Amino acid sequence: EVDVVRFISQMKKLNLITSISIGVNSDSYELIEELIDIDMIPDYITIDIAHGHAIKMKKMLEFIKSKKIKSFIIAGNVSTKKAVSDLEEWGADAIKCGIGPGSACTTWPTTGFGSRNCQASTVWECSQGAKFPIIADGGIRVPADITKSIVLGASMVMVGGMLAGFKDSPGHLIEVEGKKKKEFWGSASQFQSGKTNRIEGKKILIDFKDKSILDEMVYLEECLQSSISYGGGTDLSCLSNVRWN
Repeated sequence: EVDVVRFISQMKKLNLITSISIGVNSDSYELIEELIDIDMIPDYITIDIAHGHAIKMKKMLEFIKSKKIKSFIIAGNVSTKKAVSDLEEWGADAIKCGIGPGSACTTWPTTGFGSRNCQASTVWECSQGAKFPIIADGGIRVPADITKSIVLGASMVMVGGMLAGFKDSPGHLIEVEGKKKKEFWGSASQFQSGKTNRIEGKKILIDFKDKSILDEMVYLEECLQSSISYGGGTDLSCLSNVRWN
């Protein structure tokens, strides 16, 4: 909790956006109460659990809303239209969609549940009738996947592995058999969570890319600009209609 408070405090002093991620267990309730007591409410709160269409998610959303704080609440992850509808009703302002499609996630192979190999159709289903923004989370491996996610109804995407491996990416630089590698890990992995059981994520090594994430962002922007031109528009909004053309 101290680290979260220090982080929010430093960000506010720099007049920057504050965003934190929490779970649904007692420690997260205690953290929210602490932040309220010291008037350190972040701009964004993400309730991030592997299976978001759950009673614990409902209780956490209702708890946060009962406190009448002004944070924008992102909740997930889910993979069905019904789940999106329920999370919206429970109080979420945006929904993360996709269970287990990420390269460092082990939910799908260990449990049999998830949207691996069907993430595109999952994003499409979740967007149907959604009132609030849909975030396509996981499985974004090439720039075209960003375009496809927007075409299928997402307002934004969450990217992990595709932005890992750069000079300024998190993780140590390691040399393996003469080749440089960078660490990359899932948010539910033992490395990230500190847990030793029921792990649904892993730490992997990926090829080192000798440039910065900012360089890659320029490339991704150019890819999206080309997608927009193919869609016959001038901005991202054209992609939400391109499937009907």
